[in-house]
Amino acid sequence: MASVTLVPTGYDGQHSSYISVDASYPLSNGLTSASSGTFAVINLNKGGGAVSKLAVKFDMSKIPTDAKINSISCKIKARISNAYTYILSGVAQLYCGTAGLSSEIDLGTSEVAQSFSDTGYWDRESLDDLILLITCTRGSLSANSSQTLRFYGADLTVNYTGGGSSGPVLSTKVNGSWVNVSKVYKKVSGIWVEQSDIANLFSPDTNYVKG
Repeated sequence: MASVTLVPTGYDGQHSSYISVDASYPLSNGLTSASSGTFAVINLNKGGGAVSKLAVKFDMSKIPTDAKINSISCKIKARISNAYTYILSGVAQLYCGTAGLSSEIDLGTSEVAQSFSDTGYWDRESLDDLILLITCTRGSLSANSSQTLRFYGADLTVNYTGGGSSGPVLSTKVNGSWVNVSKVYKKVSGIWVEQSDIANLFSPDTNYVKG
């Protein structure tokens, strides 16, 4: 099994909404690990109940397009400037496009790195649409005052098997998990012979039973 840890590489403007970014703390400051001490400052939308969003993207090109995704984990560090009646909620969640797939992380006013307790199910194709979405909702008190979100960074770890092959992949279920096999043998005239042509190894007209 292979593993790769990714940090943010950009932001999705289509899914983001806020007043502005503090010029002294640009968005590029957040394109790093959750262990970072630098941060980007986002000025939140004003008005009672106003919603602001920051959509964070990752580059998945290091993961083979034919890889089987076993699991992902994600750690994020972000904080809001005030809580309760000023900012009702600050929430982080992993999205596939417009669908939230992970559990939520509640952001506080301290710069603490937090991990998702449940990241949901992902396959290789859906990873290309993964967004780390931070949503902040204003309260009614001082609804037009300046409130901010600080985003420090994130770490997305993807565990996968297989990948990188130009042909079909043969998998078998072991202890409830699908595992790609590295070699395949077929008995020919009473002798086990390693097979290189997996695509034509099985006949579609034959029922096979695992021995």
